[in-house]
Amino acid sequence: MVVERDALSEWSQRHDGYDVQQSRLVRAWLGAMNLVAQPLARRQVSPDLLTAAGVVAAATAVAAPRRTAAVWVLATGVFDGLDGAVAVVSGTADARGQRIDHLADRVTDVLFAAALWRAGAPRSMCAAVAALTLGYEASRSRLRRSRLRDVALVTMGERPIRVAVVASGLMVAPRIGATTLLVLLTGAGLQVASATRG
Repeated sequence: MVVERDALSEWSQRHDGYDVQQSRLVRAWLGAMNLVAQPLARRQVSPDLLTAAGVVAAATAVAAPRRTAAVWVLATGVFDGLDGAVAVVSGTADARGQRIDHLADRVTDVLFAAALWRAGAPRSMCAAVAALTLGYEASRSRLRRSRLRDVALVTMGERPIRVAVVASGLMVAPRIGATTLLVLLTGAGLQVASATRG
């Protein structure tokens, strides 16, 4: 399908030229988002509305019981995938939408840390998770702005992985979820630092 190929190409461009053919999981996820995005685009659902829904879902996760919170975290990930897919399918993708999406992602990252804290993970650990996440994403943004397009910025700390870890942590053990995030983000930060030096 031409639209799907365009969507995959657009996603690849926005993710540092990552070759989607390298991962069946990434292709399956993007294909599912594209499939759901098409009827939403036909109904003229605004990508910004989906972005806002993701923030609301993350905020709801902070207040919800632990296992219900995990579902809201996963919902946030779905909305995060859908807003970009709808923008591409509807032809409304632009720099403004990217900025709004980026800001919403950072807000939800902090809310994820708050959800883990509310569920029982230590406050200091969750504060460290929030700080490391924001620092890691800021470093990647700086590297992108430097236009080092030959540098691959896809790391072990990618947002879908973080969503999965937070949801799993809420379901099983919040402290373990926070600890796993700290390890992932530290490794991802080292990957970015290494790419910068290279």
